[in-house]
Amino acid sequence: MVEETTTYDCELLPYDDITKFPNLANRCLRNLLFFLLHPLEALNRIPNSKAGGESWDFLVVILWPIYFVEECLKYASGHLSWLCGHHPHRVESTTWLGLALSLALFPVGVSIGLWIGAWMNHASLWLWRGLYNGFDTSYTARLTGFSYVVSRVVFLPYTIVALLFPSVGSIPFLDSILWFGFQCYVGVGLARTHGISVWRGVAASLSLPALFAGIYSLISHHSLLQILR
Repeated sequence: MVEETTTYDCELLPYDDITKFPNLANRCLRNLLFFLLHPLEALNRIPNSKAGGESWDFLVVILWPIYFVEECLKYASGHLSWLCGHHPHRVESTTWLGLALSLALFPVGVSIGLWIGAWMNHASLWLWRGLYNGFDTSYTARLTGFSYVVSRVVFLPYTIVALLFPSVGSIPFLDSILWFGFQCYVGVGLARTHGISVWRGVAASLSLPALFAGIYSLISHHSLLQILR
């Protein structure tokens, strides 16, 4: 029996269309806009070309400014008198030196995180027999990078509000609901990138995170394993 798989859009993503958009920043911004306006169509186009790299440039161009804003807000929340009341525990944890180092090392951390995430997703696909079409890890890395950027941009308003007003971030199950929605989107992307059925992609996107959550829960609640925390 032949398994039903996803179909492809033959067009390129703006990020990959170097001929039409030679400027990197313009290409990345157009790519982000395309993902926001046409999220499913954009997922279909991921495997069409790797001429633009494995989404590392896209991660840096879009997320570095966002990361800068978030880190500055964290610093301000611990040092400005009108925000210290919201975050008294951050006064001693954020310094100008720490802020500068974290910003300078951001591209390195993004590169490491991108490939760790890609290999995790690829391993999950292998567990669910989702690699039979022969797409290698570079395709998974593209999906991982693109989807992560989109999630950070979409959830940015919530992130800022939760940072400035911790009571919002403590709403029961809200973080879990947002995380679950994002993982399902990643799962659809894995399916469309690798040409497999959607259920395999969603199962792959949820399996390893669920395993890690189970391990963390076990360590957190089992008295004999507290030493590992």
